[in-house]
Amino acid sequence: MILNKRYSRNIRSNLSFYIAATVLTAVSLLLFILFYIAGTGINQFGDEFFASQHLEDATFTTYKEIDEQEISSLEESYGVVLEAEEYVNIKEGDTTIRLFGPTSKIDLYQVLEGSDIKSDEDILLSAGYAENMGIKPGDDFAFGGNTYQVCGFFLRPDYCSALCEVTDSYKNITTFVFGYVSEQVFDSLEGKSTTYKVIYNDREKELDFRRKVNDTWQIRSYTSIADNPRITYVHEQADMFEVMAWVFLFTLPLVTVCLIGIILGRKVKQEQRMIGTLMAMGYSKGKLIRHYMVLALIPGLVGGILTAFLGCIFAQPYGQLCLADYEPLPVRFHLPIPIAFAGIVIPTLIYLCRAYFTLRKLLKKDIVSLLNNSADNKKSYSKIFYKKQMPVSRKFGVRSVIGSPGRTFVVWLGIFLGAYIVAISFAFQDSIKIIGERGTENMGDFQYEYILNELGIGKPKDGEGMLVMNGEAKGSSFSIMMADEDLSLWNTRLTTGEKAELNGKWYMSSLLATIFHVKEGDELTFYESGDLEEYTIRIDGIIANDYVRFILTDKANAAELIGFQPSFYNVILSDHELELKSDKIAETIEASSTQKQVDAMLDEMDVIIYSLTLIGIIVCICALYVAVKMMIDENRVNISMLKVLGLKEKEINHMILSGNHLLLPIGIIPGIFFAVKTMELVSGVFAEMASMILPPYISGSHVILTVIIVCICYFGSLSLVKRKTGQINMVESMKDNRE
Repeated sequence: MILNKRYSRNIRSNLSFYIAATVLTAVSLLLFILFYIAGTGINQFGDEFFASQHLEDATFTTYKEIDEQEISSLEESYGVVLEAEEYVNIKEGDTTIRLFGPTSKIDLYQVLEGSDIKSDEDILLSAGYAENMGIKPGDDFAFGGNTYQVCGFFLRPDYCSALCEVTDSYKNITTFVFGYVSEQVFDSLEGKSTTYKVIYNDREKELDFRRKVNDTWQIRSYTSIADNPRITYVHEQADMFEVMAWVFLFTLPLVTVCLIGIILGRKVKQEQRMIGTLMAMGYSKGKLIRHYMVLALIPGLVGGILTAFLGCIFAQPYGQLCLADYEPLPVRFHLPIPIAFAGIVIPTLIYLCRAYFTLRKLLKKDIVSLLNNSADNKKSYSKIFYKKQMPVSRKFGVRSVIGSPGRTFVVWLGIFLGAYIVAISFAFQDSIKIIGERGTENMGDFQYEYILNELGIGKPKDGEGMLVMNGEAKGSSFSIMMADEDLSLWNTRLTTGEKAELNGKWYMSSLLATIFHVKEGDELTFYESGDLEEYTIRIDGIIANDYVRFILTDKANAAELIGFQPSFYNVILSDHELELKSDKIAETIEASSTQKQVDAMLDEMDVIIYSLTLIGIIVCICALYVAVKMMIDENRVNISMLKVLGLKEKEINHMILSGNHLLLPIGIIPGIFFAVKTMELVSGVFAEMASMILPPYISGSHVILTVIIVCICYFGSLSLVKRKTGQINMVESMKDNRE
């Protein structure tokens, strides 16, 4: 007998197992690889693009203008690159058009498609809006009674995410577009605002520079690069993809690989009689180990190669899906060679090690026990329910489950994996959706928030006035909000359900408390971004607001600590739209914007969410198939004996397989539970990335749908395997020599 001839015979007889194990290995690893490719690709592009386009270190505005001569003096004195940029917001129906003036030193734009501006009739548009609205180079674009020709699309480093305001939570490519016109056309526009961009070449002089600017020109707002989501979103989103990749690696692929490894070990045990026969024929232990390890190598090697192949094919299209939250970025995604190599080597080594240790254990047994198929010394469970009056099929099913804990664990693990990955895809969808549902409740009763570019005195004629300043602490910025004690339009409900009393107390939003890891009674040391003076306060309560980073107190209390006129205000809250002069408004925020942003986020993420669901279904079917098939293979003798006793195929399948139905709830419930726990891990990253808390949540309807999908996969796998019962011959039981 030539031992190598067994390779083709073994593969043919176990072809369905090798196919399922290979697909399961490839699909589970593919999830890690695709998220890893997306994260690393976006991060690499961001680093290169930001450097080439001279990304700012901060943006600030002042109450007094800094002229060109003063800018040059500041650059020379403090070692900075400083540039003033003008922009104008134009309302055209529901759409806001933001046009920028020409700059030459900081935040330079890059033309992605078409050409740059060549005449007064040309206009460059942001690529995201143009793509969403179906605009192409050469099309007309009208506003303000004039029509311009779209010459191309562009990308700039401080607008990689199309947020109309930095306080927005998600991009707006439906009613917000930004662009460039010729210098002559821009000069003719009215209602311009000015921001200042700065790059610090000497970080040791940063605070001195900011104090000088505040003392001389009075800083109205200051946003560092770390607090500008239009910029940070690039790396934060990419980092989240990498975090998700590693989370999936340590939950799905490794568990899946271990499942296949366990099944491989059990399949080797099924070969003990053949191993004993080969040993009796004179084959050495080393040759037998090498022979069976080659068989164990197949699903790992082929699955790893298939993963690398699919990773190369889907790297770019899946990476493009992960760019949905950004402006169109010209990123080239590719599978890193070390990751492709690891995807081949690691599962292969795990399978080989599992087969090796199982073989070593078997080869230590004497040949007689191997030939008798009794080398594993199984404990007898034949007396379970021995005196219990119950149907034989039920006794058989329970004994089958209890009598083979390893096999039972494999079936349970298949159910758990399927439930976990399907549930986590639904949990992503529900967690994002609930943000919008809770948004209005968290924000308050106002419909419009007007941020002014000048200070008002007293009380506004309509609405409620607040004074809002920028604060910084622990490397992050937030709003210092000061209001009258009778503030009613802003939500002041505490997480405990009570209403906050502003009289002499300080409160913090739940979002900021999550980011800073602060709770009621803790102290917070911060400094105001203008004068950079340090202050320490005690947090008297946490306001239920998962979307805005702020601390809140009454004006008199804040004036006592910080020292300013309590009659000032620069924000107006109103429950209806106000008629204010456009040159007095720096920003308008609508209460409904949160829901719109969440709806847009869900639309963009649909493909990713549904791809996770599809992968979950594939994993569930394959995992359950290999597990249930293993159960049939290990019960060949029992099935044969039942055939001899005259039982029909349907009755046999019921006796062999029905006991495992008990594992469905035991596998589904923890699968859903751990999916929610995984969302809790992602939630912390999301709070930093998107400046909103992603509540780990899965709806009751999706729990039911998860149960239905897993059950369909389970019973579908059973139906695929049941036909194997008919292929088992009655002679099998006659061949068994066990005592």
